[in-house]
Amino acid sequence: MKWRILGIVGGIIAVIAVVFGFLLSPKLVRLENAKSGEAIYTYNDADKISDLSAEELRIIQKLFNNKIATRDELYCGFSKDVCMVIDENMTFCFAGDRCPIIYWVEADRYFSISEKEQDELLTLLESHGFKFPCV
Repeated sequence: MKWRILGIVGGIIAVIAVVFGFLLSPKLVRLENAKSGEAIYTYNDADKISDLSAEELRIIQKLFNNKIATRDELYCGFSKDVCMVIDENMTFCFAGDRCPIIYWVEADRYFSISEKEQDELLTLLESHGFKFPCV
């Protein structure tokens, strides 16, 4: 009886470990099949939604693809009012304070980009009317 209880408890612990491991595991950003995107900037008097060109989408793919996104508790000022939506189902929010971290809404995960990548991203976003900082 004692061994049976220990076996059940061990099984429950194993299941809990697997579930937590899955929930906390990093995800890879995969954009190689992206077909469309739009930039959304709603801040103060600005209310802009604009489509990304094919070239801009390629730049975003280059910047974001294969980044490792992890769960975290970041407070960089993310908002869906300052974001990009790819293929209508992947929302990437940008920190209004220019923090080089991107929040992936649907996955509830964050990933970092380099300073050079951040400069390239901000140049692209500013061409769509984004202004930083916007906190």
